[in-house]
Amino acid sequence: DTLLVGLLKCSTCNCRLTLMTGKSGQFKYYKCKKKRITGASKCTTPNFRVEQLDNLVLDTIATQLFVPENLAKYVGDLQKILNKQLLNSRSNKATISKRQGKVEQQIHNLWNAVSNEKQLIDDFFKTKMLELTKQFDSLSSELSKIDNREKFSYYNFSKKHILDFCRLAINAVREGQGDPRLKAFLKTLITEILVFENELILKGSISKITKTISVTKLGTDILSVPSFIPIWRRVRDSNPRWV
Repeated sequence: DTLLVGLLKCSTCNCRLTLMTGKSGQFKYYKCKKKRITGASKCTTPNFRVEQLDNLVLDTIATQLFVPENLAKYVGDLQKILNKQLLNSRSNKATISKRQGKVEQQIHNLWNAVSNEKQLIDDFFKTKMLELTKQFDSLSSELSKIDNREKFSYYNFSKKHILDFCRLAINAVREGQGDPRLKAFLKTLITEILVFENELILKGSISKITKTISVTKLGTDILSVPSFIPIWRRVRDSNPRWV
């Protein structure tokens, strides 16, 4: 599979760019899917030599994203957002825990009524107990989700950690062409590459990049870092992007 297939998008018609081979069979190109199907009259975006566009994208990532000062700023911006979310999360957690405590007390009271022979284990009891149990389990699930989010609510990287990560990452994108793991690594950084005739816009999730930094063991092969495939999304205007 070609390195950027699935990431490239045509700026003219918003369709994906797919792979094609030139008439001579010597060169491969990225071509707008709509243009390929309906003809050049429907889309004016030119074709791009695979090797040239791949090199341009990798060079852009190396020289614009993997700059320690830039990454430090992105991580700092993300941390400010996460701090606000953490305060809201803790407030929600307290409210949910209180509700769960009340449900637990109702379950306890119902069993006490049975023990004191004030309540039979009849259809009413079974229906009520099932209802309360479902409520308790649902609240437990909400608390578990909050706990999982809080695990990724704080990042504290030293300047050296970010500097070393940038060095490893630059080496990976410059030397990793041909390594099938490079595409998976790029997907942890980029969600979309919008292609114009003379311009590229690379979009990515700062959260995914930050997670990648956090799980990278310095001194190891950075392409072995796990790929966070589920795309992390937050509310409008809260997800810093780099271009």
